[in-house]
Amino acid sequence: MRSAKELTGSPPLPPSWHISPFSRSHVPPSSVMSSFRTRKKTISAWGHTYVPTPLHPTAQVLAAHQKSWDTLADEALDLLTPLRAPSPPTSPTSPPKDLYTTLKEHRNTHSVLSRLWQQVDTVPEWVDWEQISRGQDVFYRYSGAMLAGLCYMSLLGGMGASRIAEVLYRTGGFSAGVARRRMFETMQHILQCTQSLDSIKPGGAGQISSVKVRLLHAAVRKRILEIERRNPGYYSVKEFGVPVNDLDSIGTVASFSSNLVWGALPKQGLFLSSRETEDYIALWRLVAHYVGCPTHPFSTPALARAYYDTLVTTQISPTPTSATLASNILTAMTCQPPTYPTYDYLVASVHWVCPPALCDALGLPPAQFSSKILVSARCIFNCCLGYTARFVPWFDKWHGTAARRMMWKAIVLGETGLGGETGFEFSYLPRLGRGTKAGKVVDTGVKGVRERKGVKVLGIFLLVVGVLGVALGWCLVWVAWALWAVGARGRCASEIL
Repeated sequence: MRSAKELTGSPPLPPSWHISPFSRSHVPPSSVMSSFRTRKKTISAWGHTYVPTPLHPTAQVLAAHQKSWDTLADEALDLLTPLRAPSPPTSPTSPPKDLYTTLKEHRNTHSVLSRLWQQVDTVPEWVDWEQISRGQDVFYRYSGAMLAGLCYMSLLGGMGASRIAEVLYRTGGFSAGVARRRMFETMQHILQCTQSLDSIKPGGAGQISSVKVRLLHAAVRKRILEIERRNPGYYSVKEFGVPVNDLDSIGTVASFSSNLVWGALPKQGLFLSSRETEDYIALWRLVAHYVGCPTHPFSTPALARAYYDTLVTTQISPTPTSATLASNILTAMTCQPPTYPTYDYLVASVHWVCPPALCDALGLPPAQFSSKILVSARCIFNCCLGYTARFVPWFDKWHGTAARRMMWKAIVLGETGLGGETGFEFSYLPRLGRGTKAGKVVDTGVKGVRERKGVKVLGIFLLVVGVLGVALGWCLVWVAWALWAVGARGRCASEIL
């Protein structure tokens, strides 16, 4: 008779070991738990947990990103500033000369300008224009949830990144009186990058605005460092790093892409398909190329997710400055057109997508139950629209076209928005003595009461529509399954006969 070792290729199993009927391997309980703990080694911070992999950047990689920045844009800015003519435009209808126009006109006059122009005017070999177009469609397919994620998680929650908050604080662009317009300017850039395929190609509105943003970042970096040289203590490079360094840029692009895909959208009940994720990340990889941000972290969805995990758990460290900026954003948005949201509703929206610890660190009060109901209604409504658009092609096309038109009109062209396209001029550049003071929510009186009632009525309407939509969807799924089951039984019966 052959021994147990000869039969199994291993020594006989001690009676104390557990043999699972679902596994061919025989492992002692202690080894099972040890293996489980090894596989489940996780890193957690700010409500985010992940299992580290070789794709996740190490502390050394993050430090290297923090010590590098867009030096080409800095050199180009030094050359473009004196070339930018201060004289009025040649005709009343022509736009004023900006840095982008100056770069285009003088691109062949200096090797630095030629290098910058060639970089932003050349399409990388990894670009697939059909994929980029699909990525743009993804944004409008889930436009309602995208806007909520950008506002409440990427912007408000992003103020927890102390290094970026310190730079924004010194620009004065997020004071209570101007924060709303500053947010709309950022949204204009996003809309221009997603408006159409031509808009993101070289010479399109999205590509041009991205180059302008790149030069704006260089101007902010230069101004802060100049003030620090003249007035030591204004900004600590040792503590916060060079302003708008590569790590900051990666975090900014991630806040428009990865943060939505794996953060804000899932918390609102929306989970992108693998193809939608790949397309949307590819779109923002191209935008990263235009704005002078390293594109490697967005080369694949897996790598983008790894960077997102690491940034969330290592770069969030709220300070009193973070709380001031977050408070100003809420103040600037309260009871403002076109939707006139209440302060309580905005706070509930932030609590919905951001972890409690971060909300507490930003000084946000607890969310009221009634406002939570309204936020849940919005999420249900957006889920109904998003999932319907994903599975119904004609509705997806109609919804995408309508969303493009309505968002552009409300945010860019409307009187309650920007009132016309902005040229991304240097309105909020740092200067000594300029900072960001905390604002206060202003009581809007009788008009505010009416607006708050309007918001609640709208929320109840969305809740009812959302619940009915979900119920109808489940009914349709059940009917389809029942019909399929009946057909399958019929086919089986005919085969038997």
